[in-house]
This record gives sequence, structure tokens and C-alpha cells, in this order.
Amino acid sequence: MHCRLVPKIHKLLYEVFMFYVDLDELGWLSRKLLFFSHNRSNIYSFRDSDHLPRGSSSLKENILDYLAENGIDLPDGRIMLLTYPRVWGYVFNPVSFYFCFDRAG
Repeated sequence: MHCRLVPKIHKLLYEVFMFYVDLDELGWLSRKLLFFSHNRSNIYSFRDSDHLPRGSSSLKENILDYLAENGIDLPDGRIMLLTYPRVWGYVFNPVSFYFCFDRAG
């Protein structure tokens, strides 16, 4: 729900969905799910370049580099991402949430 009180009351209700994916499983998901692709077109697609492009070959490497630059070492860690996928090639991604887990979870 989106609600504003000023300058006048305005409320908008809409349904949305997000994907919660393990960055290590993107390739596997792309092979197993008919309508989902990683770094190529499909009904739902996930492109690394839509999320923190920094020059490394994969999104996970970019996230690990970013964490290391900020004093966080995550060896053998798991990174989950809650985000909007591309839908029919269109990008609408106002927010993405990264959840980083160490070996102990």
C-alpha cells in the first residue's frame, strides 16, 4: 500500500511480487525454470548488470568486493537477494535487499 496524507489524502493499493534468490543458484534456476533466465532474455530475467555493476564478472563477486572494501570478509558465505526481476525485458527495480550469511548462517 502507498499512502500520502499531504497535500490531500491519497491511497493506492497494488499487488507486487519480488524474487528471493541465492546468487549461487542463478545458473541452476535458469536451467530448471522455463520462464526464468540469468543474463539473457525471457519472461522473467535476472541480469547481473541491473544490480551493483562494478566490473567483476558476476554479481556475487561484485557484492563480495563491496563488502571487503567496507571491512566485511565473507568467505564461503551465502548471499541472498530480494529484488524485482526484469519482466518481458523491462526493468523496474526501485529497491533491492541483499542478505549476507556467513558459514554459521
